[in-house]
Amino acid sequence: MTKRPSIASLAPKKGGVIASVEVEQQTLEGAPRSATRDQTTSYKAVLAKVDEETHRALKILSANEGTPIGDLFVESLNLLFRSRNLPEIAMKVTPDERSRAR
Repeated sequence: MTKRPSIASLAPKKGGVIASVEVEQQTLEGAPRSATRDQTTSYKAVLAKVDEETHRALKILSANEGTPIGDLFVESLNLLFRSRNLPEIAMKVTPDERSRAR
């Protein structure tokens, strides 16, 4: 069994954070605008902890509608935004986009 690599190996070397920020700014300035936007798109996971009864009801709703729980969650976020007069910006992430974001 091999040992997993240490997180310390991922830390910036000698220049620290400031040097890496300068390098990122230089790369972004030299690259075309559309190329940088595609490469910097990232997605964030949102975890919702609910009780067992709520989870069971959500699973039943998902099965009855034939819709994944994640899609129901995105729909609920957009309904929340709409009720607060905010733009409905939550969108489903496809498996292809997930692999690109990593």
